[in-house]
Amino acid sequence: MTYIKGIKNFFPMPNLIFSLGLSAEEIAIYMYLMFRENRTTHTCYPSLTQIGDNLKMSRPTTKKYVDMLVEKQLISIEPTTLTLKDGSRRNGTLKYTILPIYMALDYYNDKQSQQAMKQIELAEIQKRMEKLKTD
Repeated sequence: MTYIKGIKNFFPMPNLIFSLGLSAEEIAIYMYLMFRENRTTHTCYPSLTQIGDNLKMSRPTTKKYVDMLVEKQLISIEPTTLTLKDGSRRNGTLKYTILPIYMALDYYNDKQSQQAMKQIELAEIQKRMEKLKTD
């Protein structure tokens, strides 16, 4: 990898991200989370509203695509709580963890295999139906 002296404001993206069949919205949210990520813990804490505002998406749309990234095993999310000065607790923002890319690749490959098996099964059923029609 080549480094350019003096350039500091960048973040790495795994090349595989473009091989997982993601939508532009999913890629944008994943990139935003990578941008915000703590490189040691692989976590970040932006709110759905903050993500949406930065990417020009509504909160419901942002949540939809975040949920898709969770399903595709690119990220995990968990709720956080805040303790106020009076000792009461409130919900905090979500904690996002960027998962190892191989997990998403395994998930994607499994999904592709399942789809291929379904297509094979459908083709076999169609063959049997055609045979029954001709008999």
